[in-house]
Order: sequence, then structure tokens, then C-alpha cells
Amino acid sequence: MKTYRKNTAAIILNAENEILLFQRADLPQIWGFPQGGIETGEAPEQAVVRELEEEIGTKDFEIIGKYPELLRYDFPEGMIFQKV
Repeated sequence: MKTYRKNTAAIILNAENEILLFQRADLPQIWGFPQGGIETGEAPEQAVVRELEEEIGTKDFEIIGKYPELLRYDFPEGMIFQKV
């Protein structure tokens, strides 16, 4: 049985209801949502607050929704990860 890393991600809407994507610092051609692992003993909501502060430098936001289920995905075979 596969094990999956617990993770959280944020889809951010600005005041004009536009979805914000962020360019990665380590891979400038890649864009995505702020995301990261959930630490031991941390609730998903706590993790998303921490990740947003770490990745975009703010705690000035309101969580307005949460996806009701867990999502799992596998990376394509041969995908290479670069350490920063």
C-alpha cells in the first residue's frame, strides 16, 4: 500500500475574484498555488496559515472554504525534483 505525505494548499482570490498563481523561485518556468506539508500535530488550517506566511509573507487573509475530501495524486514516473 502506498503512503502519501499530508499536504495543504491554498487557492487565493483577490478583491476582484481573480485566482492568484505564484511563480516558483527555484523553477521560474513553473507557477502554482502556495502549498506544503502538514507537520506532526498540526491541523490542516494551521498548516495553510503557516505555509502562506512562509511562502507569500502574510497572515492577512480569511479562509472561506475547505475541500470536503482528501485528494491523492502520484507524480508521473521519471519526474525529477530539484533541491533548493
